[in-house]
Amino acid sequence: MMNLILFMKPIVDMLWQYKILLLALIGGVVLYMLPQYCKVRISFTNSLLVFFSIMLTISFFNKIDENTSSTYLKVISAFMLFFAAQLNQDINKTLKVIAASYIIPSVYSLLLYLTDNGYVFWGGIRTFVGPYYYKTDLAIAVILSVIFFRKALYSSKSGFLKIIAGMYILVIAPMLILTANSRMMTIIYGVIIIYIIVERLALSAKRLTNLIKFSKVKKIAVVLLSCIVLVGGYFVYDSLTQNALKINLSSDEFFSQSNTQGRSGIWSTIIDNFLAGDTRSIMFGYYIGKDFEFNTYMGNDAHNSFLKLLVATGFYGLSLYVLFLLLIIYKIRAISKLTDLDNTQRFAVNTIIMVLLFFLISGMTQSNIIFTQSSWYAFYFMGLLYSPNLVQLSKTQSIQVGYNLASPINQLTTVPKSSYHRSL
Repeated sequence: MMNLILFMKPIVDMLWQYKILLLALIGGVVLYMLPQYCKVRISFTNSLLVFFSIMLTISFFNKIDENTSSTYLKVISAFMLFFAAQLNQDINKTLKVIAASYIIPSVYSLLLYLTDNGYVFWGGIRTFVGPYYYKTDLAIAVILSVIFFRKALYSSKSGFLKIIAGMYILVIAPMLILTANSRMMTIIYGVIIIYIIVERLALSAKRLTNLIKFSKVKKIAVVLLSCIVLVGGYFVYDSLTQNALKINLSSDEFFSQSNTQGRSGIWSTIIDNFLAGDTRSIMFGYYIGKDFEFNTYMGNDAHNSFLKLLVATGFYGLSLYVLFLLLIIYKIRAISKLTDLDNTQRFAVNTIIMVLLFFLISGMTQSNIIFTQSSWYAFYFMGLLYSPNLVQLSKTQSIQVGYNLASPINQLTTVPKSSYHRSL
């Protein structure tokens, strides 16, 4: 059932005007998870997310209306996907399903682009949004499609399909993102492409086991060269076209209103108004959506996931969320120290890292914690880290990487299931 929901998600995102479709998917997640929670292991990371969910629920009860209800359902459904992912029985199949799910939105967006449709004027600049309401929604879909389409480069037996995937990733995707005039997604695309290049070189060297062990000199050289090519490509594009992506890199203008498209004004205003409140509200938060009221600069939301959660749940709630993310990173490091993962397992781990990078970076300039087109994938793939079907760890291996098998952060190994001993 979860694979079906994940397959439908990009299509539903494209049909954003039909809100009932998203509600149906959220209902599907709830119906799937209600009888499944008893199968989820009790761990410190899971408990943290539960406690944070409780704080978010309290924040929701502080003010219940149509807007807060919609936001609450979106966030909680993403958290449910974190637990659902831990029950995944075939991760490789899920990756194939998600890759296939992005074919329709990608092809449709490209057709709109080629037929000169799907454009709006955003900030006086003709901007491509494709079948989406907002330009960032298009860019998000493109970034995620790049992450998932790269599977064809590694597992497809068809040379033609590999060429098509490569053309999409290296030519079509950046073209769509640039015409969407999305600054942060342009940066994220560059980060993802650099990661894919390093990953590909590691595979070519038959060392797709641990990117950390890939020659540091080669990694630095590849990253620097990739950055030069990407930056150079941007300046060539900027010189040939009129776009809204101009960035002033001088130190006194880096966080200017122009560079951040007004976000720096939003952030400072919301922080000032938040800190002017009473101690209890600062510690435990106000309610979901209070950032709209605090944003006396422009009147919209925080445009930052961490700031939005700070206003809603206070310093205590934000601390729980940050600690949760740190444990996710800690988990990734634990897995990255394993040296005997096969290419399929390593591909899955790299996919998780890319989705997490996308989510964390984009969350700095948008409240993507409430956007299911971002948050659902982020939390589902973070949850896959705790699925025993991703990788498993024998007691010997756990000692080698410095962890105890009984640790809830630690359920990894590549030994056969018959020799796998799960702690109870």
